[in-house]
Amino acid sequence: MLSRAFGVSRGVVQGDIFSPVCFVIALECLFKRCESHGGVSLVSVWLERLEYADDAALIDVGYEMASRKVSELEAVAKSQADMEISRPKTEFMAVRDFEVSAAVQADYDEQEWQFSCADCGRGFPSKQGLAIHRGLHCKQRGKDPWELEKVVDVRGVPEERFYRVRWAGWDEEHDSWINWRQLDALDAVDAFWDASALDREKPVWELEEEGLRCRQCCKLFSRAQDLKAHHTRKKGGCTWAEASRAGSKAEKTVIQGKKAAAHKAAGTVCMGGQELVAAFSFKYLGIWFYADGDRVRGREARMEQAADRFRQMGSIWNSSELSVGLKIRLFVAGVYSVLVYGCECWDLSEKAGTALRAWGARRLAMITGREIRDEYLAPSFDLLGSAKARRLKWAGQLLRAEEDFLPRRVALVELERYGGAGHPGGIFQDAPKCASVEELVELARDQQFWSTWVRVVK
Repeated sequence: MLSRAFGVSRGVVQGDIFSPVCFVIALECLFKRCESHGGVSLVSVWLERLEYADDAALIDVGYEMASRKVSELEAVAKSQADMEISRPKTEFMAVRDFEVSAAVQADYDEQEWQFSCADCGRGFPSKQGLAIHRGLHCKQRGKDPWELEKVVDVRGVPEERFYRVRWAGWDEEHDSWINWRQLDALDAVDAFWDASALDREKPVWELEEEGLRCRQCCKLFSRAQDLKAHHTRKKGGCTWAEASRAGSKAEKTVIQGKKAAAHKAAGTVCMGGQELVAAFSFKYLGIWFYADGDRVRGREARMEQAADRFRQMGSIWNSSELSVGLKIRLFVAGVYSVLVYGCECWDLSEKAGTALRAWGARRLAMITGREIRDEYLAPSFDLLGSAKARRLKWAGQLLRAEEDFLPRRVALVELERYGGAGHPGGIFQDAPKCASVEELVELARDQQFWSTWVRVVK
């Protein structure tokens, strides 16, 4: 359980050049004067709080203890330092991976999307997803302009009806099966149901058509193998087959929303009798943290921020007065630096490495004029290798740090757990392979050797 105090309304020292330092010292004194210290044992290391300057994340084992701790801190701050902890800026996070059900269509319909298709109304979290949908999958584009005379038949379940319609001026041979979303003449649909003996609330399928009629586009086939080919054919197949969202950014958004709702409903932390805001995610020192421990979204957030920076520098990439070499150096300074901030805590798996290389290849191709594939296979700037070298350099600094340095203690426990190789995708994945942790520490202390190894990785 993390309780995070974002700010205060009054400080203890003002107007002095050393007031920030004095304030941090005073805040530490207030922590010491609280009887409830809390904390948890994580990877054999006792953690009481994470802190930087006047920003602290207090760690506890449950809602009740967290409430008692922040309430006591608030009372001590008020009585002994005349300082008010801002409740609106204080949040709590239950660090736990909530199990939620898989995303279904109803979840997508309830989600508030930033972008939506003007034709069919389907929502997307990004412009790219919307563009792909409109270019390949939207069923509403290109409606038939013919005039509808009447509806003559129906198939399908209530939420996904297909109607057989007759066009004005055309005979029965030219009837068409149309999805309800493509019908503007709803009065004709109502007239059909009013005159029909069928139940509007029940599915309508004909037994003799079972295995011959497609249940997605309602097309009727004479043979079962033709229907099977209709479903498996990539080109010329079922035009109404719903594009899968499995693994998409939209699915991740829905799942995260369901986890956030479960997180909020699981319990509350109160400070002075008032409930604090439940934060499923928060940004700490420029890095996004999530209650379910997912480190992928943090990396993706940095990629989005770096992409925005790349677009802001578009005039540089399009300039004919700057050399390609200078543009790449500006790319490294202005875009790459934004991308890899905090990369030391990424889970840099093989899949993540592929995503980073593809991300860099698309942008480097715009700078150099080479093909994206060429930039992926032989990049003008090895973005992935540079990120790995940056992480490995930090790993060496950890191993050479003082023994009581908290990040070093946690890192050593991780190394012990994985037999001196570190967690797959962690900062030690590119370190020299050693038989023991002690051997790896000795290698890190040889800074000349470690610097050479970093250059090899890069």
